[in-house]
Amino acid sequence: MCLSYLEVDGTVVEDRWCYTLPPCPEDGDCPAGWHCIQRNSPPLIGHCSDGSAGSLCHDNGDCESGLICSTLGTAIGTCA
Repeated sequence: MCLSYLEVDGTVVEDRWCYTLPPCPEDGDCPAGWHCIQRNSPPLIGHCSDGSAGSLCHDNGDCESGLICSTLGTAIGTCA
């Protein structure tokens, strides 16, 4: 997945970088403490997210405590 304007290890990366995220299994379950963040449009695929800074989210509940989900005008955002 290619994303830009992410905070990675405390630094905002403005250029687009590609990140490999583990795919969600068909049943939508990820390892304990992770959330399945699925696209809102076909194909309905998703990625497991741990809620850390820079990880994918739909809302604040998908992020670690103290972080917010910044959607940047899209349906999928990043925790910041």
